[in-house]
Amino acid sequence: MTATNAPHILLAEDEEAMRTFLNLISA
Repeated sequence: MTATNAPHILLAEDEEAMRTFLNLISA
């Protein structure tokens, strides 16, 4: 990802990654 990408795209990817991480540690 580059600085030219829309911030909301980065936020959406971060949220998905965080949910995946939380699912792994809570399993």
